[in-house]
Amino acid sequence: MKKKRLFLSSLSAVLLGVFFCFNAGCAQDSAKSLSDIQHKAEQGNPVFQYNRGVMYALGKGVKQSYPEAVKWFRLAARQGYAPAQYDLGVSYAKGFGIERNEAEAVKWFRLAAEQGYAPAQDALGVSYTKGRGVEQNDAEAVKWWQLAAGQGYSAAQYNLGLMYASGKGVEQDYVKAVKWWRLAAEQGDAEAQFNVGTAYLNGQSVEKSDATALQWWRLSAQKRYPPAQYYIGTMYASGRGVARSETEAAQWFQLSAEQGYALAQSALGEMYAKGQGVTQDVSESKKWFQLAAQQGFVQAQCLLGSMLYTQGNGQYAEALRLFRLAAEQGSAFAQYSVGVMYNKGRGVKQSSAEAVKWWRLAAGQRDVKSFQGQIECWDGESQLKLDRFGFAEAQYNLGVMYANGDGIEQNEVEALKWWQLAAEYGHKLAQFNVAMSLGHLEKEGFEIFF
Repeated sequence: MKKKRLFLSSLSAVLLGVFFCFNAGCAQDSAKSLSDIQHKAEQGNPVFQYNRGVMYALGKGVKQSYPEAVKWFRLAARQGYAPAQYDLGVSYAKGFGIERNEAEAVKWFRLAAEQGYAPAQDALGVSYTKGRGVEQNDAEAVKWWQLAAGQGYSAAQYNLGLMYASGKGVEQDYVKAVKWWRLAAEQGDAEAQFNVGTAYLNGQSVEKSDATALQWWRLSAQKRYPPAQYYIGTMYASGRGVARSETEAAQWFQLSAEQGYALAQSALGEMYAKGQGVTQDVSESKKWFQLAAQQGFVQAQCLLGSMLYTQGNGQYAEALRLFRLAAEQGSAFAQYSVGVMYNKGRGVKQSSAEAVKWWRLAAGQRDVKSFQGQIECWDGESQLKLDRFGFAEAQYNLGVMYANGDGIEQNEVEALKWWQLAAEYGHKLAQFNVAMSLGHLEKEGFEIFF
């Protein structure tokens, strides 16, 4: 399930939908209307003061000026006009035309929220769950989102669904989570549409259905939502819910990747590396891996590091840097790879002791079966596969180092222990070494494979 992403829209986006939306008898492009707004605003009418602020915020009929917008929002807000109070809060939250002040933002959000203004109720919920300008309190966030969601405000419905899904501030209830996401999705909320689709993919409180998942994802993708585009690509890549098509998969990955979605960038890098759905192109593959790796995406760091490692001596330093970055995020494959580079002295001074250290880190992991970074629905080089490989290889190599006394004191019992662990993961050489060890074959004639 996608991660919680709660945010306040930029001021322009917030205001665009309400510009000249009041019964003020004015047309957007009419000079007379603009003059009327200015005149009535100066007379103290809060609706027109607010509209005057909108004009300055968007640069409609006047030169854009956030400070001027804030000035007019404040005049209307002080008269208790809820939309102005809310947008003044947004201005403080974002630092538009005024010094950023989250506590002041919460003050104005609350004033508007207490009048029942749904956007402010939603914003106040965001403030509570993030602990911005107020003490963090998920239960209080849920309270405000329930009020806004009850008015049909889609952003609050989506956020409320997240809370029910995670059990934060409320008892976990996936049925209610999907209920609120569906309500938001039916209003066209792209993130909610994506989450409803994911619920159908996984059969979470609804009947499992790949076809229905795709239907919701396609609606989300029509709004250019990158995760939906990416996961549609994974369905085409695996032939799940649709006829398998690497070409279609690559096209969907491309759409998502061009918007900066790291998973899609990494997947597209794989497609170019293997010539799947696209013409094989190592330079294109490298480009997309780099973009994803720069965002800290572990899988791309591992795959790009592997690509550079195979290219030889001139690329070892960069490969090591990428492996280290991924290793610091807990990747068993990356930790194993750093160990290999120390053991072979590639890109770094040879050190068997350092190799043992890194292999021990990788071999000691216990959670490689529970990778949660993506939905496993296609046959790309998922991080799960990479880490399982690194996990078993590190265990096997540790056994070799103990058997040979290389970088660590020789200990045949420890060697056997690590080989047995690797053997359980299906490592063939580890299984062979275990069989030889348990068969009590003569150690001097025991060839250890590495």
